[in-house]
Amino acid sequence: MSSRGPSLNAPLTLKPDIVGPGVSILAAVPPYGMPPRILGQEKYKSFYFMSGTSMATPHLVGIAALVKKVHPNWSPSAIKSAIMTTAQITDTDGKPIVDHTQSPANVFDMGAGHVDPNKALDPGLVYDIDYQEYISYLCGLGFEDADVNNIINPAPPVECAKVKVIPKEQLNYPSIAVPIQRNTSTKIIYRTVTNVGKAPKVTYKAAVTLSRGMSIEVVPSTLKFISLNEKKTFKIIFKREDGDIAAVPTNPFGFGELKWITDSYSVRSPIVLFY
Repeated sequence: MSSRGPSLNAPLTLKPDIVGPGVSILAAVPPYGMPPRILGQEKYKSFYFMSGTSMATPHLVGIAALVKKVHPNWSPSAIKSAIMTTAQITDTDGKPIVDHTQSPANVFDMGAGHVDPNKALDPGLVYDIDYQEYISYLCGLGFEDADVNNIINPAPPVECAKVKVIPKEQLNYPSIAVPIQRNTSTKIIYRTVTNVGKAPKVTYKAAVTLSRGMSIEVVPSTLKFISLNEKKTFKIIFKREDGDIAAVPTNPFGFGELKWITDSYSVRSPIVLFY
């Protein structure tokens, strides 16, 4: 959950992650620091009522707790992945989700989509991240040692100068953001998935779509698992189609998606190209 994207501090980690339920929700707020008169509520001394969409956040927290209850050994990253890759990108009528202007929403409006609690309990695959990879990511963002150590506390302190950083786009995140510089003809992104489905032996096939300007290839395009919790790494190859590596599309963003599909699962990751 976050405000609309892209993130100003880390645009290659797509935000928001997900959309949760909550429009014009009434919530109790403490009176401290509030205006003395709000909608005639001056007679209430202990709390005020306010309305907004922020209740989507505790709804998502509750869903994460539900997933943790069913899968107590999953990491926070695995839980986030399960919630994101199973999200819905259509409304209850089967139509594309729209934004406040009634235009089709994109990933900067809705992230991976609208949360689906039932599907999140059984995502098939997850994109997991351990804390060492997060440290490499944070140091790569340019944070000072003190800031990184505050974030990772109570883990042992680190010195970013001694940490092998990873490019921002290579964090094993459930969404994919790709920087395409003017002189870029090919870009390769790596991801690793873990088999957490019901069947130890299962085969997933890749299905990808992408807007014009770049072609996309997933290698390997088939992932064959033989055991639960088995991990598989794949790469996504983006190649410029226009033949002119100096050309920059009018639209600064390109959108697409990657799905890993079986008869039982569809594990979806949104893709954004930053031109």
